[in-house]
Amino acid sequence: MWRVSAREWLDRALRIRGGNDGGSFNIACVYSLLGDTDLALNVLERTAKDAGPDVLLWLSVDPDLDAIRDHPRFRELMKQD
Repeated sequence: MWRVSAREWLDRALRIRGGNDGGSFNIACVYSLLGDTDLALNVLERTAKDAGPDVLLWLSVDPDLDAIRDHPRFRELMKQD
């Protein structure tokens, strides 16, 4: 039940925030922790394109993203300059 509520709140937060800011990275982390790999990667791909190298460095070590770190889409995302 709490997972449904968490997903509803995440979806709502993305609608309000638009998914293009630093808070969206936190939303992606929660999706990752919930096991929603595709949703986590969707958010990261939208927001990381405008992120600087410091954010990509953080993504490479953030333990909240451990569940998706070996996913091909995540590895491709980390190749950004």
